[in-house]
Amino acid sequence: MVVRKDAAPGLEITSDLEGTFLEAVTRAVEGWDAMRGEEAALLVADMRARIGGLGQTVERLEQWQRESLRDAQQRLAERLEALAGQSGLDQARLAQEALMLADRTDPTEEMLRLKAHVSQFAALLDGDADAGRKLDFLLQEMQREANTLLAKVAGLGETSLSMTQTGVEMKAEIEKLREQVQNLQ
Repeated sequence: MVVRKDAAPGLEITSDLEGTFLEAVTRAVEGWDAMRGEEAALLVADMRARIGGLGQTVERLEQWQRESLRDAQQRLAERLEALAGQSGLDQARLAQEALMLADRTDPTEEMLRLKAHVSQFAALLDGDADAGRKLDFLLQEMQREANTLLAKVAGLGETSLSMTQTGVEMKAEIEKLREQVQNLQ
């Protein structure tokens, strides 16, 4: 029997016991690492599905925007005619104001940014193993774009409600992704 010199009297550790203990600890750590790897793989698969769904949602919003644009333009033209006739305002000035308003309420830029963020997010999932902070930052940016988009689509007429509901669902998905990223880190 081999006894460790630093063991307290009555608590001798044999080399067999020490080897068994180290082997058990090694197996436990390896099992824990394997479990974490499996969990990470499941989280990444879930995030891939969710980010793909977000990309499809943005495409749906773009389609709705294109469809509602004609209606919005028609309503705006009718309102401008009515306002110009009632108030005697300069039609050129009225048209200029309408163009500025249309520019401030156009969600195209937000949709383009959302699409770019979705692509970047997917690329980070496929690449950098230590991308947690970058993913979290992208999700924060997606929330900002979604908020701005929702504010802008409020005046798009009949499709506005559908776009708003879809935007709220999109924000919920972004939040779910954010929780998954926190679990991944």
